[in-house]
Amino acid sequence: MPITSIQKKLESTLLHNEAMSDDLFNENLINLKDKFIKSMNQDNEDVIFALDEHNNQIAMLLIENNGNYYSNAEAKSKLKEYWKSNCENNLKKLIPYMAEQLKAGEIAVTGFTVQATLNA
Repeated sequence: MPITSIQKKLESTLLHNEAMSDDLFNENLINLKDKFIKSMNQDNEDVIFALDEHNNQIAMLLIENNGNYYSNAEAKSKLKEYWKSNCENNLKKLIPYMAEQLKAGEIAVTGFTVQATLNA
């Protein structure tokens, strides 16, 4: 699939609420959960999320450092909780890089730390 098609698919899935593939999640991403947890711990990250694409289908896995994990729509919802009003902008910046990874046959993986907020 051309990179522009992958990028458009990511945009429609992540920014415009197109459905994600439970089959792709169950066939690929869930099997890599332990690898992602190890990577998250090695990098001292609080959250990691991964996206896979196959046959114009997208799947998403989000894992928290406490071991909780979420698939597809729940994963995207949890990401929005973490990134709040910055979610759309962050995704717009990441989508081109994720599309490149997916085009290369890789899983697109992003980890981040959660900043504590002070209540005034």
